[in-house]
Amino acid sequence: MKKNLLLSVSLIGTLLVSSAFIIRYSTGIAGRTGSPGESNCTACHNTGTAVGTTSISSTPSFSANQYVPGQTYTVSITCTHATLSHFGFGCEILDGTTSAATNAGVMTGISGSSKLLTSGTRKNATHISTATGTGSPFSKTFNFQWVAPASGTAAIYVAGLAVNNNGNDGSGDAMKTASLVLTAASTGTTSTGVQAIDAISGSLNVFPNPSSNELNVQYSLLNESVVSASLYDLQGKEIATLFKSKEGFGVHTEQVAYPANIAPGVYMLKLSINGALTGQKMLIKN
Repeated sequence: MKKNLLLSVSLIGTLLVSSAFIIRYSTGIAGRTGSPGESNCTACHNTGTAVGTTSISSTPSFSANQYVPGQTYTVSITCTHATLSHFGFGCEILDGTTSAATNAGVMTGISGSSKLLTSGTRKNATHISTATGTGSPFSKTFNFQWVAPASGTAAIYVAGLAVNNNGNDGSGDAMKTASLVLTAASTGTTSTGVQAIDAISGSLNVFPNPSSNELNVQYSLLNESVVSASLYDLQGKEIATLFKSKEGFGVHTEQVAYPANIAPGVYMLKLSINGALTGQKMLIKN
């Protein structure tokens, strides 16, 4: 009887540990961004040989690796992988590049996309739960808001994780870190990145998305304007100008083709209207 009781207690304990384990690793964990003085996702996940990608972008965009003091940014973390379709991430934005660094600016989670956790004194934006990607390769973008500090360095550290979603830490997962070090723009500088579309036009619609060969860029103008659209990679490099024209008031739709031999992946389409910019992420597939 005593032996059976001990066995029952042992089994219950195992189930509780297993349940906690699954919950733990399906939600974000703080302190796993690969920032100075911290580990990354491999502390919990035995990664396989396949390597995914992790990229950092923002709206408005970070121009010349600078931020505008006090500006509110929507920071986007995009994870991709050829075969793994479930993703997570962890991100810190610090006031330096050493283990003594602490928070730079103020991070806020976005409902349905991210939440905030704490590692010591450092704030972390993480996934809420393991998220399913789409496209080919599979891709998932997580977003959170960040209010830039008044001055100083802002070093973004992120670890992106692609997993097989089998509920344990066995081999077969993939992890990729990324970082971006920003400095404050000079006093009086305004954002040269993506603006709110409402300030310059009535709407922006890009479809289909994902797409493979061509897409439609639909926008409306409040006044006669010079309009152009360009394609950028997530490192901010211009890939191609898709069109440029002068249009009048009203709704316009431009059908454009992608450049020949463009690689599948996530890109940013930026629409310029009289020099003011807005943009939308695009997933280009085979």
